[in-house]
Amino acid sequence: TKKMGVLKEIDGILAHHSCLLFSSGLCQAGKNEEGLWGFLTPNIKKELSRGKRLKCSFCRLPGALVGCHKARCSYTYHLTCGFSNGCLMQYYDNFRSFCGTHRPRQNFLEEMLGRTVECAICGD
Repeated sequence: TKKMGVLKEIDGILAHHSCLLFSSGLCQAGKNEEGLWGFLTPNIKKELSRGKRLKCSFCRLPGALVGCHKARCSYTYHLTCGFSNGCLMQYYDNFRSFCGTHRPRQNFLEEMLGRTVECAICGD
């Protein structure tokens, strides 16, 4: 979808940058100008093959390459399904994803405001 950002193509593979970053079994093995943002074709193909065996915990379709970072959590999902179902994506460091059950909470604000808080800046 357009909300996932720019699509790039290499060797017949189209992918969003975010989708590559959050694919659990994929590492950026090249320099930024190599492959798709540093993700190399053989590694992308291997990850796509792995994804054929993984069904999304939300839509039940195959290709769920994003997984909850919490140890022993079996939730796997498409990035878009994760966004639609309360998962948290951390856009820094190792680009971790957490399902709705295991997503980190901002307890200090929740205690102060007496309600669930997602954003530390606006308190919403």
